[in-house]
Amino acid sequence: MAAGSGVDPDRSGHPGDAPRGLPAAWTRSVRPEGVIRVGAPDRSADVLLRDGTTVHLRQIRPEDAPAIVAMHARFSERTRYLRYFSPYPRIPERDLQRFVNVDHHDREAFVVIAGDRIVAVGRYDRLGPGAPDAEVAFVVEDAYQGRGIGSVLLEHLAAAAREEGISRFVAEVLPSNAQMLRVFADAGYQIRRQYADGVVHLSFPIAPTEQSLEVQWEREHRSEARSIARLLTPRGVAVYGASASGQGVGAALLGHLRDGGFTGAVVPIHPTAKQIAGLPAWPRAADAGQPIDLAVIVVPA
Repeated sequence: MAAGSGVDPDRSGHPGDAPRGLPAAWTRSVRPEGVIRVGAPDRSADVLLRDGTTVHLRQIRPEDAPAIVAMHARFSERTRYLRYFSPYPRIPERDLQRFVNVDHHDREAFVVIAGDRIVAVGRYDRLGPGAPDAEVAFVVEDAYQGRGIGSVLLEHLAAAAREEGISRFVAEVLPSNAQMLRVFADAGYQIRRQYADGVVHLSFPIAPTEQSLEVQWEREHRSEARSIARLLTPRGVAVYGASASGQGVGAALLGHLRDGGFTGAVVPIHPTAKQIAGLPAWPRAADAGQPIDLAVIVVPA
């Protein structure tokens, strides 16, 4: 999933030049490169995705440069092409520094972190000093596409842009990028489309609409429902605190899970025991080699 942006390498594959269709002056930030506004607002958030998993979203930092390079290296050739409109096999140093240094006013960028990896990045660039329009673009690592990250990035970028006096987003998307076109179409904004020079040009006001708010609410509702699905129907349960002797409340709980019709994995966790209540025990849940969605701790108060 990727949407191109004129503020990044141009469509002919020459990073740093003016993008096709925009004056060169529009690609430059009003503030000097690398200058961060004092007192920039904290826009970080933990976000539930479509499948119920949680990722962390925060503003990009200069020290993210190595992680951005690593993420770019994991992209498929198709993802790179859909994002940059060219093969763009590596990020030149000049582009990299521009990517990770933003002023959080005319230029903002968010990264999405899963575990210890950056797996997506989205940004907007204001189209000139004091302009009400900004170009928006984002890209999601292949393994995390289809989980709603693009929609989340668009929602948070729009909210940040509104705080900075921006009222409209523009974007350029290749016609073959149906998934990204759907992200924009499903966001609930009034999208205007224009096809020119082999690219779909989109523009839309980012003020919340009744439809966009409903879309956000439904997305959050579905994500919340799926986030507790593993609690209600776990694939596996780890039980901490069951005695190695097979006696006590913990062992009884293990027996109930084993004999009560639960079809998932039941994993006793014990620092030394090899087996509890007839079940293989492990010192850590990660050692069991089973998908564990729920942990039950049974220890004396």
